[in-house]
Amino acid sequence: MLPLVGRRRELSALVHAAGDAAAGRPRVVLIEGEAGAGKTRLVREWATSSPVHDVLAATVACVDLSDGALPFAPFAGLLRRLARELGHGVIRDLATGAPAELLALLPTACWPVEGARRTDPATSARLVEQLLDLLDQVSMLRPLALCVDDLQWADEASLDAIQHLARSLSNERIVLVLTYRVEALPELTRLRNKLLSGADAQLITLRPFTPAEVAEHVAALLPGPTPPVDVARLHERTAGNPYFVEELVRADGWQTGPAPATLRSLLSERVAAAGAAAAQLLRLLAVASRPCSYPELVATGLFDPQNLDVAIREACDQHLAVDEDGDWRVFRLRHPVLGEILAAECPPTQRRVLHAALARGLAGGTAAELARHWDGAGAVEPALTARVRAATEAAQVAGHAQAWRHWQRALQLWTQTSQGPSLTSLNEVTLRYRAAEAARWCGAPAQAVELLREALNSPLLTCTMGDIDQQAAVLDLLGRCLREAGDGRAATAVAEQCAELLVDAPDAPLTARVLAGLAAAHLVRSHYREAVETARKAIQVGESTGALAETGHAANTLGVGLVMIGDTTAGLAALERAGHIADEHGSLEDRLRAANNLSYAHMNSGRYRAAASAALAGYALAQRHGVAATGGALLATNAATALVWLGEWTEADELARDALGSTTGDPEDNADPIGAGLAAALHLARAEAAVATGDHSAADQHLALAEHAAAELDEPQLFGHLASCRAELALWRGDPVTAMQIVQHGLEALDEAEDYQLALRVAVVGLRAAADDAETTTMRQNGDDQVDQVDQPTSGTRSSPGWPRRSRTRRHFLKRTLT
Repeated sequence: MLPLVGRRRELSALVHAAGDAAAGRPRVVLIEGEAGAGKTRLVREWATSSPVHDVLAATVACVDLSDGALPFAPFAGLLRRLARELGHGVIRDLATGAPAELLALLPTACWPVEGARRTDPATSARLVEQLLDLLDQVSMLRPLALCVDDLQWADEASLDAIQHLARSLSNERIVLVLTYRVEALPELTRLRNKLLSGADAQLITLRPFTPAEVAEHVAALLPGPTPPVDVARLHERTAGNPYFVEELVRADGWQTGPAPATLRSLLSERVAAAGAAAAQLLRLLAVASRPCSYPELVATGLFDPQNLDVAIREACDQHLAVDEDGDWRVFRLRHPVLGEILAAECPPTQRRVLHAALARGLAGGTAAELARHWDGAGAVEPALTARVRAATEAAQVAGHAQAWRHWQRALQLWTQTSQGPSLTSLNEVTLRYRAAEAARWCGAPAQAVELLREALNSPLLTCTMGDIDQQAAVLDLLGRCLREAGDGRAATAVAEQCAELLVDAPDAPLTARVLAGLAAAHLVRSHYREAVETARKAIQVGESTGALAETGHAANTLGVGLVMIGDTTAGLAALERAGHIADEHGSLEDRLRAANNLSYAHMNSGRYRAAASAALAGYALAQRHGVAATGGALLATNAATALVWLGEWTEADELARDALGSTTGDPEDNADPIGAGLAAALHLARAEAAVATGDHSAADQHLALAEHAAAELDEPQLFGHLASCRAELALWRGDPVTAMQIVQHGLEALDEAEDYQLALRVAVVGLRAAADDAETTTMRQNGDDQVDQVDQPTSGTRSSPGWPRRSRTRRHFLKRTLT
């Protein structure tokens, strides 16, 4: 038997009641709870496993008989169990002289005397008095615990007899336990109140399980640990009902799968018993998937106030719905799993009717909610309008994932109606542009690129001046998305095409934005002088047209470019200006760009602490706005790289790991939501930290992930950094020849770039490799017995005794130079 969960206080109350009865103080205990709350389980535990003062427990369950319950069936069942426990002869002796009505309740084995009537007895006070007398005699032998389970199914005669029996108890050694479902309270209210009016009566109400109790119950049902998120979801679906928890957990795929047949049958029966009006209300609440107010329910048009009152009362009486505030204003389903069942079983035609009714009734709700219901109703035009509004509202509060989903659905709906432009005030190009913006912020630059290329192919982009502006805006965003997708060469080509498109156009903020984008494209390709020249043009246009945001963007690029060509003072001044503009007038993207470029400039100037501080501040900003995996990933990369150079390797690895999420394992099976370029850079930072700490296995793993992510990219700088790290790893393993080969490939990748500092860094590793190779050759020629130790690859940690002396010396040198 499973351990009893969450009912220790209730079990203790029953034990105390049994102790009182054993001392001659009879007790009546009522246990109420919804179906599945564990009433029967509690009584069984009490009767079989608890110390109940030598009490003789007899339990009988009433049965739901559609053609009517047998009169006095609970008492016949109790006497049958007492006879089984004490022996039929004992009961026969005690019942000698009893009237025929009582004898008819006894088992045949107790009373086979000829002439005894075995017909259904009539309700009478005399019968109850004789029954009480018999039970009193039995209790003299041993204290009695009489439990009637599922009292809601007992016949009227038995209910009257129970009431009379309970009120007649005085000093008998009897505890009477009655359990019933709270949904049956309307029928049992009179009996309940009369029983509780006695001084010897007590009420136990079984509450739902808490999340911790659900976790304990699941642990008893399943081998091994269960993720807390699954337990939390289970508690939410079942509202803590123990039986619902058990039935769901025993089903296959319980974490996400549908409710099992047993649960569907139980809840469907209860819905049917509630009546047609209540069933309609419950289905409406299921489709709504949230609490609904009384005015909203009226506004659906499915109920008039009188019928709605009846439906609410029936649904609440059956404990299928809840009056949330107790003031008849807001209502919801008691168990979310009921909503799942009703929504799944609702016929499609009826579901569309309910969605349409909710769209009307929830007219003041959120755009996302209206979009779902108009969609569910099959109403394309209002659904499209609501989707556009929902996407816009989500983007305004940085809900980029939600905005992306809404735009995707809006694009699908667009193809189903010819009224799109008049419904949304958007044309096809703008719709795809806005969708691409959302995809970009969600870390899906490839999908954004696809949307923007489709927009460029739209017939709406003709050669009028207005359409040229729109085309330039699309090209500008396409260039940014291509850069973020890691295709720097294509990004530069698009940016140049965009600038060429506006060459004869008058200066405007759009011109400044396009030039700033072109400058950024040159920067990514490590063409720093071209980036500086173009950025200065963008600033000139931006200042002349009052385009502050575009000016700030260009100043960002100008600052980095100047630092990279050696004019550090002017570069940092430009970046400081860009930061001020972003704080005062820029968007979130501008602020993140300013923090990123400032950290990058500090790092390339050898100011690693300042670089880490600037990057971490920007990363915190991205986290606050929910874009840590997109706008913040590059900042995390910069911060992690700076921390590596500062010798804070553990902190660097933890930061890069957090930014990546759970991206470990085989490169072929790994999918990074942040884009290939950023994933490669973050894995590279983890690899550099691993190399520095001597964890060569981890370094290999992260370098493989970084190289896999970078395979299709066109970013010379990234390949230069990868070569430097891979060559460094080869050196630590005592393989200078491989290190020199890797360095050669890295320098070839940087051949067309102007990143001389990175090229110098890669070359220094190559010089160290050449020096090691020369030293190894000399040692071999001299017959030095240290050669084998130097040449043997090792994957030890910092304290590994397998490190040759030269490697330990180099490690000390690395630590000194990094700090």
